[in-house]
Amino acid sequence: MLDDKVKTFARRRGLLRASAGLAAGLVLAPWAAVSHAGDAADLRATYDAMAGRLAAGALGLPIVIDSVESAAQLSGSVFAISKHPFATVAASFARPQVWCDVMLLPFNSRSCQLDNNQAGPELLLTLTRKNADDASQGHPLRLDWRKTSSDPDYLEVHLGSESGPLGTANYMIVLRAISLPQNRSFMHFTFALRFGTAARLATQAYLATAGRSKVGFSVVGSPAGEQLVGGMRGIVERNAMRHFLGIEAWLNSSRLPAAQQLDARQENWFDATERYPRQLHEMDKA
Repeated sequence: MLDDKVKTFARRRGLLRASAGLAAGLVLAPWAAVSHAGDAADLRATYDAMAGRLAAGALGLPIVIDSVESAAQLSGSVFAISKHPFATVAASFARPQVWCDVMLLPFNSRSCQLDNNQAGPELLLTLTRKNADDASQGHPLRLDWRKTSSDPDYLEVHLGSESGPLGTANYMIVLRAISLPQNRSFMHFTFALRFGTAARLATQAYLATAGRSKVGFSVVGSPAGEQLVGGMRGIVERNAMRHFLGIEAWLNSSRLPAAQQLDARQENWFDATERYPRQLHEMDKA
């Protein structure tokens, strides 16, 4: 979930251990307490308001990316028109196992298992450095999964966790979708988390040194000095985009024979990320 170099930097500095006591006092309300994101009418109003920006295709596709940073939470959103019919999107991502397929695509996701317990489905992820030899070197992340809408014309799925690896917490992943004409869909994907004091200090140190050239997708500044957003917002935008491209990669490969889907999904995701090398390039395809 986190940029790989951020995690390495945090370990080297030892800031996670040193600031654990400070971080303990900053926990937010559980992710599950987050209010319902909206309904079909709300999402359609969002689409109408963004139609011009989506049509402009500033990123080469009908995608708009934005982020919000506060003292308590960091959130990145992807708004996109998908070529896939809403019925396909809704049927696919109303299945928890599909989310494991998506979560495994970023380089630092090493394993994902679905646990169907009495409280509801959970995804058990192991996150590692991208070049780690095996999952034993990783950090666990348990994401509760729930579908929050029964509307046949609207999809809303939440995944979340109160705690995460390396001093992070309050993970929230939300996918919302509605149908559009011509068998297309409008999707709003949100990736949010809280950096505890230790993780925030380590990340800021990384961003001031090795990560100072890292950027996100949204544009900030005055017209005379526009630039791509960096810092913490850049991190969450990159993570949101990686996972959204995973959703599209899954859909693009879903009609292939089952034996071909994994390779096609991985290749599709990698090629999609390479459209944005300044933000998302991490390693060569080979």
